[in-house]
Amino acid sequence: MLRTSLAALLLGAGFLAACDQDTPAPEAAPLPVRVETVVEHGADDDLSLTYSASLEAITQLSLSFQTDGNVISLLQVEGSDGVMRKVEPGDLVAEGMVLASLDPRQLQDQLTEAQAQLAAAQASFATAQENWQRVQNLYNEQSATATEYDDARQQFQSTQANVTAASAQVDQASDVLGDTDLTSPLTGVVVERNIEVGSLVSSATTAFELADPSEIKAVFGIPDTQLKTIKLGDRLSITTQSLPDQTFSGTVMSISPAADNTTRLFPIELGLDNADNALKIGMIASLVLQVGEEAAQASTIPIDALVREDGKAGSYAVFVVETNDGASVARERSVTIGEVHGNRIAVLSGLEAGDAVVVVGTNTVRDGQSVQVVR
Repeated sequence: MLRTSLAALLLGAGFLAACDQDTPAPEAAPLPVRVETVVEHGADDDLSLTYSASLEAITQLSLSFQTDGNVISLLQVEGSDGVMRKVEPGDLVAEGMVLASLDPRQLQDQLTEAQAQLAAAQASFATAQENWQRVQNLYNEQSATATEYDDARQQFQSTQANVTAASAQVDQASDVLGDTDLTSPLTGVVVERNIEVGSLVSSATTAFELADPSEIKAVFGIPDTQLKTIKLGDRLSITTQSLPDQTFSGTVMSISPAADNTTRLFPIELGLDNADNALKIGMIASLVLQVGEEAAQASTIPIDALVREDGKAGSYAVFVVETNDGASVARERSVTIGEVHGNRIAVLSGLEAGDAVVVVGTNTVRDGQSVQVVR
């Protein structure tokens, strides 16, 4: 009976296995992907890239006092309400205006002391000079010894040197006293003010930042692939969101020979004429550059659409969605790539106009996999 039961069990298991082989496995659900349709560009098509630029002053200066001291006054300007107030960032100042002053009393005391020392040195010199002349006459008449002669000469020379040193101290004290007023070296706008009345400052303290708003530069960065499309002296135009109906043109005045360590972009400076002060320091501008000739004649796709081609070092591929009888399948296709332009890349071969390239889902899709195109 035991052998009969075991045989029955084995027969039943075989029957179940046969049934499982006859039952088809459920199909995997199509993978959702997003695609972009390839558009072929002609040589005459207008392909361009937009870059963001910041507006900076070509001339911007940091102003500091040349001596230590306490700030006792700041330039007063008329506010929009007609009330006088302290100068603030954004205010216009003229060349030669006194922006701030230090307390001169201690420096005045130093000048007075130096002047007193000079007067004493001059008095000693006058006495020594008179004695030197007297001893010279006596020595010539052989009425003074050589020692007396040498002593009188040394005293004369010593007091003369003292007068020179004291005079230099007076000049220095006078100059330092003149440094208590901080004047504007240009007509411009106050960018920063870092001092207040009562502040203790030194020559290391940046009291003001001034900029000349009449000459502005737009600073932006481009990748190395775009360097050949721009050169010194080129005329380019910018626009700003605050002045959407105006276009400002300028000349490329600087192209950095090295890329920024963080962005890997090459800084470019575009000099702009701002005689009417329409542009403000710190504004953000937009600048449009034409892409290279290669990209103008090739299709471009998002960089995210590229994948490494299996088994081929340095080769790239994309997934193209093919649809037959209502079913969509992703097919891997080799491509030859060109220049990078922003977040897109030129494809020189491997794609045709109308191809649906997978742009979202490339990390999970596989060749021959069933997909569903979503929007």
